[in-house]
Amino acid sequence: MKRLLTAILLAFIITSTFPATFFAASTSSTPIPLNQRLIGTWMWDDGLWTIVFRDDGVMFDGVPGMQTTRAWRADGDRLFVDGIDWNIRLSGETMTVDRDGISWISYTYTRHSDATDGGFAIAGWLFAFVAGFAALVVIGGTIAIILIVRNHRRKMENSNK
Repeated sequence: MKRLLTAILLAFIITSTFPATFFAASTSSTPIPLNQRLIGTWMWDDGLWTIVFRDDGVMFDGVPGMQTTRAWRADGDRLFVDGIDWNIRLSGETMTVDRDGISWISYTYTRHSDATDGGFAIAGWLFAFVAGFAALVVIGGTIAIILIVRNHRRKMENSNK
């Protein structure tokens, strides 16, 4: 009876560890190439400026809705944007890019989504709304000042007559 229980226990241990060993060996940790890891939307630390990497080599760079279209490619662990070589470091969902020899040009982005449409994000809509509201305030304020000055001049002209 003891031998039977020992055999069952031994068979259980072997069969339960074999698949784990097999799958661990078969799913080797091949690193994903840089060009595939970059695909998607990345947001700068300010929460407004975005970079969108598309798999066709097109990149959108800027505030959503007012982005510049650029060409990009990855060669090994190097990033080339419009032919300019950038150092790039990826750590989890964070990307840091900088230029060789220019220590003050360094940008950190966080992966926002896998979307590559380059369209408005919530931050872009918020920016557009705030910019529109600010434009209305400036235009309305200017018109109000003009009307007040005209009204004051008319009163002064009428009082001098």
